[in-house]
Amino acid sequence: MNEKSKEKDVDKTWAQTRKNRQEKKLDKDWTLNGKVILKLTVSVLCNCLIIATQGTYKPEDIFRTVVASCAMKTSLKQVCRRFKRCASLTTVRHHLKKISLETLENRANIMLAKFATTIIPKHAHRWAIDITHRPYYGEAYQQENEIVSSQPKKGTTRFHAYATIYLIQMGKRFTLAIKYVRKGEDPRDIIDYLVEQVQSQGFCVHYLLLDRGFYSAKVIHHLMHVRNIPFIMPVVVHGKNGGFRRLFKGKKSYRTLYPLHSVKEGITVTFPAHIVIKYAKGKRGKHRREYYGYVVHGVHLPVKSTHEIHVSSVKPQFSKK
Repeated sequence: MNEKSKEKDVDKTWAQTRKNRQEKKLDKDWTLNGKVILKLTVSVLCNCLIIATQGTYKPEDIFRTVVASCAMKTSLKQVCRRFKRCASLTTVRHHLKKISLETLENRANIMLAKFATTIIPKHAHRWAIDITHRPYYGEAYQQENEIVSSQPKKGTTRFHAYATIYLIQMGKRFTLAIKYVRKGEDPRDIIDYLVEQVQSQGFCVHYLLLDRGFYSAKVIHHLMHVRNIPFIMPVVVHGKNGGFRRLFKGKKSYRTLYPLHSVKEGITVTFPAHIVIKYAKGKRGKHRREYYGYVVHGVHLPVKSTHEIHVSSVKPQFSKK
């Protein structure tokens, strides 16, 4: 190899080295880390929720403490104790009390819509609605209906609850609106509020995917005969015999009609039902058929696809043997 060839090889090596360094620098500049996410989250909260502060601590300091509490899944009290630069618990709570629940909900929905509308295309989507229950061990802050009762979870039957409407796009969840749920609130009003939030942003509802918490005769009647909104909802099966469980038979998935009567609500509604049969095939140590029931109104799809579509967009439902 002559001298000129060696020089060319050296030049290529150095050029490749410089290129690698530039790529690493570019990757470093565009890599998300904890500090970047914290800064972005605090900035969004400061623009969304305006609170007046005086003295040493600024709104950024208050929201940074709140974000730390959420990220660490612990209380504000523990965060204030752990970090010396944090404001005191009394100071943080004093400023957070300035934000009413109604203001928080309205501003949160404005913020969610602002970000979602820049990403989600404006055409008909299948939207999912579910209710989340957060365990609560204290007393109601202002009104007793702030706390809802539900099935025992993590040592309590008292919860703060909120409903969200969202879709799965590009493998990610995009929440468009949120609503605080109060004790005794009509689930029909919750659905109407969230659907109207979506429609007000120029989106269309192809159909809704509801979780099992909405299953009732009045909700089904409202969606079918009042709003005429296509939807899919899992059936809640009670008892070991009779009722909807009588439809859990056979070896093939099928469609049928089922009359649901509620004495308490004074409503009888007959809805189209999909009975989906899945084979466990050794999953969870089971070797048997598993039956799933769904209310399906205005949605045209193969019966076998009902379960996969619902589970892929809404938190998993429990099966009924």
